[in-house]
Amino acid sequence: MTLQSFYQQGKNDKKEYEKMIEGLVANENEKQWNAREVQWRREDQARVNLLKNVYQNREADIELKKKLKDEATWLQKNDKSMIDAEVTR
Repeated sequence: MTLQSFYQQGKNDKKEYEKMIEGLVANENEKQWNAREVQWRREDQARVNLLKNVYQNREADIELKKKLKDEATWLQKNDKSMIDAEVTR
């Protein structure tokens, strides 16, 4: 083996090594990116679930307020009719 071929072999080995390192880095980057995407999807789903929960609770609160208001209105009408009945006696 001549000195020139030795250096050429060393040069080729270095290129192969750098190519292997680039491949490993690319694979690791892809794994990290995929992990981030999975996390983002989970966070998006959590936001959607939270908003659904908020809307459901808000709807329940509105229904409760409406029911209480209707009940108060009914009590007022009932009290008025009872007072009118007492006055007419």
